Amino acid sequence: MSCDKQSNSKSSGNNSNIHKHGKEYLSNNKMEDLHLYESKNSKKDKLSRLHHPVTVYVDDSLDITELVKQTGTDSGEATLMLTGLHTCGSLGSSLQNMFINSSRTKVLCYVSCCYHLMNEEFIKAPFIDGHEEEKSGFPMSLFLREQEVGLGRAARNFASQTINRPTSELKAKSYPRSLLQKILYDITGHVDDGWKGLRKLDQKCKDMYQYVQKAFKKLKLPTDKITPEFVSEYVERYKEEEKKLAIFLQIKSLLAPCIEAIVLLDRYLHLLEQDCTTDVKLVQMFDPVISPRCHAIVAYKE
Repeated sequence: MSCDKQSNSKSSGNNSNIHKHGKEYLSNNKMEDLHLYESKNSKKDKLSRLHHPVTVYVDDSLDITELVKQTGTDSGEATLMLTGLHTCGSLGSSLQNMFINSSRTKVLCYVSCCYHLMNEEFIKAPFIDGHEEEKSGFPMSLFLREQEVGLGRAARNFASQTINRPTSELKAKSYPRSLLQKILYDITGHVDDGWKGLRKLDQKCKDMYQYVQKAFKKLKLPTDKITPEFVSEYVERYKEEEKKLAIFLQIKSLLAPCIEAIVLLDRYLHLLEQDCTTDVKLVQMFDPVISPRCHAIVAYKE
């Protein structure tokens, strides 16, 4: 009899539940786990009710208030905050105009990115037909527009670079494409703006010869002159130029913050020019080593 009681006692001690008068109770530890579980689920449910993803094409004409109404949660009274993390190309300028045009949007905070994809008012994009061109993303401020300031694709392209990139990385990424360009020019006698689709092609090739072969085939150019000996001769001849190119690119990258500053200050000034804004800030949000595009534009309205 005592053995049975002892056995039952041990069994009860190992059990997660405590039985009393035919009722089941949770131990203190289990109760805490249950409360924690319910709390997590409650937060998750609350977040799911607040989060309503919508896929939509964004440009200056987008009405943010109407977009919020589509979620079915809009009371018509809540104020809005418009945010964007690494807004590509002209998306940043579109967010600014949406912020200005929306009476209910009181706060704007976004980080820009990919300046080379912006459209400019005073410099026509080389690869876009006139009827396809979108609204200009630069300049935005009246001050720069009156002076018809333009940057050009090359300047905007290296504005997206970082001075924190190692020289070896610059050399490794840029040299194969530069040498290919020289070979293309020497064989065809010209450089064609239509030579596209070669991005990252070198990363799929084991050596320079294979890279040149694939590039010529992709561009539908004859490959009869492209032999291993021909390519090796170019590699040997321009071996010293590889180092010079890396130095040149490193020096050029020093201008990147200057070009980026022009774009950011233009957007900053554009917000200052608006009667509706009460405060505008340019804030460093991230470590530039981790995220080269680290400055956020923050604006407030009454």
